[in-house]
Amino acid sequence: MLILIFVYRGSAHVHATAVRGVSFAKRTTPQSALVASAPISEPVISIPIPPQVCNPLESDYCILDGNFILQNPLKSSLVDSLSTTYQYGSTEADKREPHHGVDMASELGVPVYASAGGVVVYADNDWKDSGYSPRRRYYGNSIVIRHENDLYTLYGHLSRILVSAGQKVKVGDLIGEVGHTGVAIGSHLHFEVRRGGDGRDYFSTQNPELWLALEKDRNGAALGAMVIFLDIGMPHKVQRNLVVEYFPVDAETPLRFIPITTYPNGFEHNTEDAALSNLSPGRYRITFNDSAGVRHRWVYIESGKLTQVNFIVK
Repeated sequence: MLILIFVYRGSAHVHATAVRGVSFAKRTTPQSALVASAPISEPVISIPIPPQVCNPLESDYCILDGNFILQNPLKSSLVDSLSTTYQYGSTEADKREPHHGVDMASELGVPVYASAGGVVVYADNDWKDSGYSPRRRYYGNSIVIRHENDLYTLYGHLSRILVSAGQKVKVGDLIGEVGHTGVAIGSHLHFEVRRGGDGRDYFSTQNPELWLALEKDRNGAALGAMVIFLDIGMPHKVQRNLVVEYFPVDAETPLRFIPITTYPNGFEHNTEDAALSNLSPGRYRITFNDSAGVRHRWVYIESGKLTQVNFIVK
């Protein structure tokens, strides 16, 4: 069973809540800060580690506190800038290798900022082995920042690097400019989130959409996110295409169709199979096919929250 789990301060509690006649389990308790093995002086950010469970046998979905602690490194709209054709873990219809980060569209020379405070551990061009790239001349001009609790962020394909290794930075500090160095096709920012070790493990990435701060709608309310788990009852996951449909209040037909592809077989160390961020609060239907035919699941997105959905694939 694949699960997403969190640690909270204090004891967890579960209660049932009804939304438009649908009952679901809701778990909301404060997150706990961990003690870093090699603390850095500024600033401290709270990183959760394993253990709340959404039981697919007991509820269609769960709504949890998310982990949206990183700021947008471009200080622009994530909704407009995040590439939908080459999402995290996707292969662009098997044309490319699985994506270990997200691409953020932007013009050449646009400022890039630190998404959280920490220490710069790498700032150079990877024309020679950097230890952070899978091969030479991959990210081009790139920066890696170490944050608290073994969290790392990587900024690739830069045109200019404006910090140096060993330098301390605060959230929002200017660190570079957008470019198209390395294997980039056109100007954009490649952004990665890595967990554990010294940040050099290319296979330790996390989906940035589950870490970046959520956008706000026109009324000032935060959007939400969704994480999907598939339990197929066998050792290896299979890549699947799903459709997520958004239904406004009282609507009988969807306003928006969002295609999403699960990560490829055994992709990295991620527990989830797919994720979407910055979704309008409201009612959604997830659709996919398995041996039982067309499957549907109705879920809700709450403002500023993470909706966890578990499927037992037949």
